[in-house]
Amino acid sequence: ARPDEVRVTALDLDLAVSFADRTISGSVTHHLERTDPAAPLVLDTRDLQIDRVEVRLPESSSWQPATFALGGAHPILGRPLTIDLPP
Repeated sequence: ARPDEVRVTALDLDLAVSFADRTISGSVTHHLERTDPAAPLVLDTRDLQIDRVEVRLPESSSWQPATFALGGAHPILGRPLTIDLPP
């Protein structure tokens, strides 16, 4: 994570738990504060399957697909999720 460039100020989490399948699925909406408008959002993850990432600018009412990538695994931090944000 790089909170000096893009910081998560709040999040909304919506999860569904399936005890039969032993899975948790859902979505999260991150509210951000950007100090570097060119920087991507970098989050630490562990053992997640990420199907898609979308972004919405404050002045827009629609969500748009975002480019994202999972980096290599780290034994403590997991894998970095890097999300390209629009300017």
